[in-house]
Amino acid sequence: MKTRILYVDDYPLDRELVRDALEIEHGGFEVTEAASRADFEFALANGEFDLVLSDFNILGFEGLRVVEAVHEKDPSLPVIIVTGTGSEEIAVEALKRGAADYVIKKAHHMRRLPMTIQSVLEKKRAERELRENQLQLEGLFHSAIDGIIMIDDDQKIVIFNPAAERMFGVTAGKAIGQSLDPFMPESARVEHGGFIRLFGESGVTRRSMETPTLELTCLRSNGELFPTEVSISKLELSGRRLYTAIIRDVTERKQTEEKIQRQINYLTALKDIDLEIISTFDMRASLDMLVQRAVALLQVDAAAVLLIDAEKDALTLGAGHGFWTDSVLTAHVKLGESYAGRAALKQSMVQIPDLQDDPNNLLLTGFLKGENFVSYYGIPLVVKGNVIGVLEVFNRSVVERSEEWVDFLGMLAGQAAIAIDNARLFESLQVSNSKLILAYEATIEGWSRALDLRDRETEGHTLRVTEKTLELARRMGIPDEELIQVRYGGLLHDIGKMGVPDGILLKPKQLTGPEWEIMKKHPIFAHDLLAPIHYLKDAAMDIPYCHHEKWNGTGYPRGLKGEEIPISARIFAIVDVYDAVTSDRPYRGAWSKEEALAYIESLSGVQFDPNVVRVFLEYQRE
Repeated sequence: MKTRILYVDDYPLDRELVRDALEIEHGGFEVTEAASRADFEFALANGEFDLVLSDFNILGFEGLRVVEAVHEKDPSLPVIIVTGTGSEEIAVEALKRGAADYVIKKAHHMRRLPMTIQSVLEKKRAERELRENQLQLEGLFHSAIDGIIMIDDDQKIVIFNPAAERMFGVTAGKAIGQSLDPFMPESARVEHGGFIRLFGESGVTRRSMETPTLELTCLRSNGELFPTEVSISKLELSGRRLYTAIIRDVTERKQTEEKIQRQINYLTALKDIDLEIISTFDMRASLDMLVQRAVALLQVDAAAVLLIDAEKDALTLGAGHGFWTDSVLTAHVKLGESYAGRAALKQSMVQIPDLQDDPNNLLLTGFLKGENFVSYYGIPLVVKGNVIGVLEVFNRSVVERSEEWVDFLGMLAGQAAIAIDNARLFESLQVSNSKLILAYEATIEGWSRALDLRDRETEGHTLRVTEKTLELARRMGIPDEELIQVRYGGLLHDIGKMGVPDGILLKPKQLTGPEWEIMKKHPIFAHDLLAPIHYLKDAAMDIPYCHHEKWNGTGYPRGLKGEEIPISARIFAIVDVYDAVTSDRPYRGAWSKEEALAYIESLSGVQFDPNVVRVFLEYQRE
């Protein structure tokens, strides 16, 4: 396609000179000539052109006015001034007024006219592409859900997107030109600055020799600290080095991880307490250990266990820890009196987070006077429907308590009740322990629900596959005593995904190769997370660790083959795939039962144990 040029010149010989220079008949130019102002204005109004050539001096119409007229119609249309003089003032004035370039009307200069035209057009194309790219980048910049901050080599902010404004509570107008110091805790400013300098010089950091991505604690304008993941890149622009930080607020993810870790810690602590309780018949020793653990685990100032004395119809001290005075040793509380008496009589927890809110403060008198407690929680110790005592915890400052904390207090109360019952009625220990096991199972089910909530696409999947796995395991002859561990393994099969970043786990598109390699590590994450919990035996560990292994040895993470794969994992793998393909997903509808069964059968001897496939198909087709 030829370049369309509007050429404005009132001198015939000059027009001939330009025609020769452009080789119109054989070159790639289509030229429309305008010999007067009227011709020019008509052509400009009615034609479509890629470029305008104009003489500097036109009869009754200055060439620079041509530039203005062209740019009034289309600011992006380039104009080249063709002048008969080589005056530098003319060139400067032409460029000032918006001309793209100028050429002198002399033969050796005119030979460069085609190259000058092509150069101007290339420059305009580049400018247009740059503008388009800038618009796209601005759109991404403003619509990004992550904060984007760009700083220069002096660590001054030059870009601060809307997400960063929301994240830090500061407008771009206030942030630009400032350092990063206001957005990080004072203790970390020197370290963060050193990281930027090291990355600028080498492209790597001391923390990570593979990728400049960090987990950093940042600071909001209101003084609140929050965790982030920061990815940093650098670029050179016009000899200037710039750094772009993409910042993701991972507060919610960290809170979820911390909550699950607390639950794991609680579960481990409960198991340890349980082992200590069943290792002795000494009730006092068990209760002393329990109140000390309660103070440490619940982060309270004092704890006590009061026991019911049936003959005196009162509560007396069983064990106490963290008290300033010895008055607690002589504690004697009538049922229905004080907070502990109320908890025992009503068989319900008494919660007074701030005693200043209770006009009838019952801790200001009696054996607790002088302890300066300002918050109180008391929970009855119940065995077989009978109250045998009360677990009390106290604080000397007001502390906000979560539902999770209150639940754990309830679990400790259950432990205290078990300790008492262990000493009094050893023959019923197994019944008491069953309640503790239910607490363990509830915690494990809580983990599985937390995992389903994190990945809403598979919500409800965990409970379904666990129940189906148990049924298939029974049909495969798995002993009853192992089924509880199989159940735990099913509930926890995807717990390793807590170690997979949200950007990979929840990605709506197909994963890249490196992303898929990270995803394939989740069975290892599960093993590392669950291995320290002695309560979970091999059968419970096998499913989270091995359910992605394949019969032909092509699975992961260890490439186990055939019967090297634990039987519980071989059973679960079939149920897991069956549930996945028969469940609706945003990207596809659920398969029919027959389609799913045919698919499972097609993978017999490849992905699945043929014997397990046979039993599964018989079970499903009954």
